[in-house]
Amino acid sequence: MGVKRTSRPKTTRVSPAARTPATRTPSKGTRATHKTPAKGTTSSVEELRPKSERPTAHPGDVKEAMLPELRRLFIAEDYETVLPLAEGVLAASPDDEVKAIVATCRTRLTERYALRIGRMARVPILKVPPKEWTTLALDHRECFLLVHVDDVSSFEMIFDLSGMPRHEALRILCDLLERGIIAV
Repeated sequence: MGVKRTSRPKTTRVSPAARTPATRTPSKGTRATHKTPAKGTTSSVEELRPKSERPTAHPGDVKEAMLPELRRLFIAEDYETVLPLAEGVLAASPDDEVKAIVATCRTRLTERYALRIGRMARVPILKVPPKEWTTLALDHRECFLLVHVDDVSSFEMIFDLSGMPRHEALRILCDLLERGIIAV
């Protein structure tokens, strides 16, 4: 009959020399001295304050700082630049003027891209086989849309299947057309 042994959880022991300065305890007969922070760490008074007491930018300040630039770019009809900036401002501080800018940018971009593609009933075809997609530096959204280019689905059907905002799907398909990855 053997004796049944129970296993105890293993504990790791750290030698005193291997301890970091923060966990090292002073030896007997020595005084603890203040150590400077390790390289790559900071010790500022700001980090010691609770997050609730740290100064932060007010969302309204972000909107007020960005609004003149958004207006300038919007008037210049640089919708591709304005849209992501306006969406960021809108996320930080909801505002009716910024909402209108975002909606107008999406509409105008959709119109521009639709003109470049042409009739939405046309059926795109693949010019590059799927095996070669890895050599093209495509992102996940481009690959997702390319999967739906099957010589049967029209642009309109691809937009419906994608679930993406229409202006975004149009932009990607225009880019794929210009790069020669798809054709009509």
